[in-house]
Amino acid sequence: MHLFPYRSLAVAGLIAMACGVSPVSSAACPNIPTSLEISNCAKPQNWSDLNNIVASNSRVVLCPFTIILTNDERPLKLNQQHEIICANEGECVIEGGKTQLKILSASASVSIHGFTFKEATKSAVIVTAPSEQSFCYTTFDSNDGARGSAIRGAKGTELFISQSSFVRNGAKLGTVFSEGKVEAVDSAFEDNFSTIVSEF
Repeated sequence: MHLFPYRSLAVAGLIAMACGVSPVSSAACPNIPTSLEISNCAKPQNWSDLNNIVASNSRVVLCPFTIILTNDERPLKLNQQHEIICANEGECVIEGGKTQLKILSASASVSIHGFTFKEATKSAVIVTAPSEQSFCYTTFDSNDGARGSAIRGAKGTELFISQSSFVRNGAKLGTVFSEGKVEAVDSAFEDNFSTIVSEF
C-alpha cells in the first residue's frame, strides 16, 4: 500500500494535494466475473452503444472491444453505482478523444476492472463525485492533461487503485492528480512525466 503526500510525488507520477493523505476506508475491487457472465458478455458496437449498455446496468461484463473517439465525442458520464468489468483484462480499450470518463454525482460509486484508457488529451478520467471509486487491473497509456493525465480527482473524492499500470502519460502535474484521498496498491508507474516538479 502506498499513501502519497503532495510534496513527494511529481516524479513518481501521482500527486495528492493534501498532506497526510489517509487510505480509502472500505475500498475493494469488484468480484471477478463468473463463467456465465463472461459467456454472456455485452459487446458494444460503438461509443453510443457502450453508453447505453453501461447506463442500463449496475454491473456489466463487457466483451473485448476497441472504440476510438474523436475530440467531438462527449465522455461517458456516470452518476450512479456501477461495476464495469472487461471479460478479458486489458482488452476493453477506449482510445483518443479529450476526456473519456467522468464520474460526477454524490451517489456515484464506480468500479472499473480490466479497461485500457489510451491517448486522451484532457485527462482520461475525471472524478468529482465525493465517494469511493476503484480502478483495478486497468491500464492508462499515453494520456495527456494539465492536472492528472490519467485520473484527476476533485476535493472530497476517494480513489482506490489496484493492480493497475500507468505508462507513458504526460502532464504538468502528475499522472494521477487528486485533491482527495488516494490509495494505490501493487500498481506500476513507468515512463510517465510531469513538466512541473514540486520542491522538497
